[in-house]
Amino acid sequence: MPATRDTLAGSRCLGAVIREHRERNGLALDVVAERIGVRASTLEAYEADGSHVPERMVAKLADALGVDPVQFERDCLFHVRPQLADSSFGKLIDDMLDDDK
Repeated sequence: MPATRDTLAGSRCLGAVIREHRERNGLALDVVAERIGVRASTLEAYEADGSHVPERMVAKLADALGVDPVQFERDCLFHVRPQLADSSFGKLIDDMLDDDK
């Protein structure tokens, strides 16, 4: 079953993943906040505790950061279980993501 934004909303690791993608893309907090239609303080709260990210915001965040929502799912999984990233399971997930492109 493919990952969906429903599985990400309310996930604590999501905040860290959002911050990682934002910083990797060199985007300021206020820039991304404006792109998704929230205050910078709201985005800051999302990054601090991903469990507060509403379901409807996951796709907006992915779009604003130039990331497929499925990539959020992958990154969240590997954030929680980093040992999976280098395993055959991690390679399988990466292959599945590449197939979706």
